[in-house]
Amino acid sequence: MKLTQIRNATNRLEFAGKTFLIDPWLSPKHVLSFVDIPGMPFHVPDPVKENMAMPFYDLPMSVEEILQGVIIMW
Repeated sequence: MKLTQIRNATNRLEFAGKTFLIDPWLSPKHVLSFVDIPGMPFHVPDPVKENMAMPFYDLPMSVEEILQGVIIMW
């Protein structure tokens, strides 16, 4: 088993010959806020934090690299 943290809660898990992506936020840095989550706006008690641009950090690798070998399940 291999677990790789990509950014914040986004992780790649490689196990038993399969690769899973956990909690994927693949958007570029600072393009969303909590209230921009499609279909599920999230509100926090602090209005300053609620409007902070997210994700806070750049991805450490390209989206193509992150998705390489990932199983897509709907």
